Amino acid sequence: MLQSASVNNGGLKKTTNRYTTLLKYALDECGRNARLAGEWAVPLPQYVDPSAKINPRTAAASEIRALGSGRFLVLSRDGGAGRGQDLTRSLYRQVDVFSLRDATDIVGRYDDFGAAFAPGGVLRAGIVAAQYCPFLDINNDRELAKFGLLNGGADNDAPGLLNEKWEGLDLVPVHGEKDMFFLLASSDNDFITQNGFFNFGRDTYRDAGGFGLLSQTLVFKVSIGGEK
Repeated sequence: MLQSASVNNGGLKKTTNRYTTLLKYALDECGRNARLAGEWAVPLPQYVDPSAKINPRTAAASEIRALGSGRFLVLSRDGGAGRGQDLTRSLYRQVDVFSLRDATDIVGRYDDFGAAFAPGGVLRAGIVAAQYCPFLDINNDRELAKFGLLNGGADNDAPGLLNEKWEGLDLVPVHGEKDMFFLLASSDNDFITQNGFFNFGRDTYRDAGGFGLLSQTLVFKVSIGGEK
């Protein structure tokens, strides 16, 4: 799945890049020779940025995780806000759910150069996009405070301040509890370190911003049942 809409579907602006594309590929019995077997429009979430002149704005997708039966988890977020950034408070950082059950498969219909299923960010009539549902708000201040974590604040290097780039997502079953999972959302340090090495350790690297970020992982216990 693309992080946000392609250029021909309104992808040049944060206010029109909502409808992204999810592709499905089928492999042969040897796990080779991929062929395009499905294509759907997925509406990403939108949020209001009080500092922006035009709203709402799109929260781009950073990761997806299949749940089966055409359902997916998706980690969607704004950008440019977090530890080491000029802006520290994120406005949208969530793990959501979307389903393809009733969505229109548009494979082969809008794949030519310049073709668009959502020109200018407006979905064409007759196309049903995936159903998108909010699920888990990572930016919940009350829950973060229980663990000494922060979303925003005056100090952009405060201990516990969440990183900007959250791009990891997975599920681990809870032993002995039906339909219960540990949901892991993670952020690496994006090479923002004052103690880095490369060239097999022969050379050192220090981020020009002066910050040293740690990788972060949040773990949530969630219930995810089978589709009704």
